[in-house]
Amino acid sequence: MKQYKKSHFKKTLLATLSIFVLLGGVTAPLAVLRPKKAPAAPTVTITSPTEGQSISGTNFTAAGTATPNTTVVLSSGGVGFAQTISDGSGNWSVATSLPAGNISLTAKAIENPEYGYFATTDFSTFSVNRLRISDNVVNPGGGGWPIDSAGSNPFILVPSPVNSTFFSGNPLASAVLPAKFDSSSASAPVTVSGSYPADPQASKGAFNNSGSLYFAPNIALNSVSVIDTATNTFQQDISIGETFFTVTKAPSGLLYVPTQSGNLKIIDPDTLSIVNTVVLGCGAAPTVTFSQDAYPYFFVPCNDGPQVLKYKLSDTSLVETWNTGITTSNAIISLDNKKIFLAGAFGAGDADKIKVLSTDDGSVLSTIQLTAGTIAYIETSDFQKIYASTVGESFDTQSIDVIDPNTYTVEATVPTAGFPGIIATSPTEAAETSIQVAFVLGATTATSSTVAQKLAETGAIGISSTLLVGVIIAITSYLYLDYRSHKKPLRAEDPNVKYTFLHHIRVVSMPRLKYRVAVTVSVSKRSTHS
Repeated sequence: MKQYKKSHFKKTLLATLSIFVLLGGVTAPLAVLRPKKAPAAPTVTITSPTEGQSISGTNFTAAGTATPNTTVVLSSGGVGFAQTISDGSGNWSVATSLPAGNISLTAKAIENPEYGYFATTDFSTFSVNRLRISDNVVNPGGGGWPIDSAGSNPFILVPSPVNSTFFSGNPLASAVLPAKFDSSSASAPVTVSGSYPADPQASKGAFNNSGSLYFAPNIALNSVSVIDTATNTFQQDISIGETFFTVTKAPSGLLYVPTQSGNLKIIDPDTLSIVNTVVLGCGAAPTVTFSQDAYPYFFVPCNDGPQVLKYKLSDTSLVETWNTGITTSNAIISLDNKKIFLAGAFGAGDADKIKVLSTDDGSVLSTIQLTAGTIAYIETSDFQKIYASTVGESFDTQSIDVIDPNTYTVEATVPTAGFPGIIATSPTEAAETSIQVAFVLGATTATSSTVAQKLAETGAIGISSTLLVGVIIAITSYLYLDYRSHKKPLRAEDPNVKYTFLHHIRVVSMPRLKYRVAVTVSVSKRSTHS
């Protein structure tokens, strides 16, 4: 495979990066290496609420313990709805809410990854570098790991979900075939064998759930090739028939292929066939974004306009279209499914920004300013950091921005020796614990009143509106009948008497409430009404 010269490679990048960086984490080399000694698995407990506890109202504070400085995600029905980070002593708490009913409350602790890895290139060779996440030190104790690119020219690396291998591609070079890497050693990449189609222009693919198959997009051929990962051999081709860039796996295991013609092709990895085609609400969608759990929606960022589309997973129906004001290349959903982070498309006006939107209504929560235009970005598995590879329009900036997704700030900028790839981390371990909790009354707490909020949390205003109206009617009826009973003898004695309802409440009902026994109406007072 011939080597790219620097000038030719830059020219090719500048001509095509405006398209391929729309793949988000695709257009920079990814690398995943596993630490030789993995951190101990995390622990997590729920101390409040307790097993079987009944809680009045729907608002509550969950608390417990976990491995210090780990992310804790609360979920119900497999869907995350709150997240926090345990402190240095391992304590955690988060105020949140759930609907009324019997709930299985699950707390999941996700360990912090020890290292991240990224590739750099001088436009002819590649090196993989290790980044210590705790202090952002690059290659602690040694230099980078050089990769001989003669046999593969890797530009994209996709990690396996089950072992230390990953597959590569290069959407900028049509002649490059996918190759298999073993990230546990410095072995050279091995090109896929068998009757793989010629000149595929291989892009970012996806694995099936078991990791036994890799689905590699062939941009130049409008097809997806199926690779047996154990033997690294080509199995068959699946025709898409339209231009596309990526294959993304949904939590269900189905593979989603958005096309530039505005269609979404869905592949069943078991039958190796297209099982559904959905007409999208925009004409150019580079990728599809899913949550990490059973969140019932997915998002499609559009690169033909500043829009993000929200779809229902169950029937792929369009729920909402949000005008975000930013042409988006890729998106990340927070672990509690409440926020979506949108990366500006390279070459667009907001390429150096990340917008944070509410997944509920699309409102803008924050805008994060980056060092320069980002070509790709990715979050750590515990969602404590987001890494953005920033290079600038003329490639004068070569660095990685480290973003705190909780404070919406760039906490550090790490210079890189060469064109930087995006950070990727090894899969991390997690621990879970669950309890059964009953939320009763289901008190509404939409009011902004602090007192009403507290009453709702204790169930004190859980009384139904129907009962409340009935009580008001009953009291009013009693007062009115009592007024009529007092007025009747007065009218019998003097038909011109003026005895009003308000007068009755003031001189009869209120004194009665103050425990007065009787009210005397004198003749002289009656004469004043004549």
